[in-house]
Amino acid sequence: MGFKILAINPGSTSTKIALYDDEQPTLALTLRHSAEEIARFPRIIDQLDWRKEMVLEALAKNNFDVKSLSAVIGRGGLIKPIESGVYEVNAALKNDLVNAQREHASNLGVLSNLSSAASIFTSDTDNCFFHNR
Repeated sequence: MGFKILAINPGSTSTKIALYDDEQPTLALTLRHSAEEIARFPRIIDQLDWRKEMVLEALAKNNFDVKSLSAVIGRGGLIKPIESGVYEVNAALKNDLVNAQREHASNLGVLSNLSSAASIFTSDTDNCFFHNR
């Protein structure tokens, strides 16, 4: 049993998730969101808990115990210019996304992994990473 990673990639009409055991993909799902569902939320940031619950439910339906995760990674986000790469999530990054000047569902990637991780790891930023292309 290797290093277990959950990757979260939120988009405007879906949330894609994938599980990896070390470098091997073990699950890939696309959770679709209808226009009616999304319209219930005044701002994109308001979708955070709803999307988090969808991710956790999908993992449970696939018999995956989130307590076995080693790390959570979120894709995307409209943040200040930085070099492409993988970054450990910190309070400054969270603040930049919560207070972003432009809204996009990709802003939820890091916040989703923080929200998911808060119930899995010992602190909000333990083993949480951000991927910027």
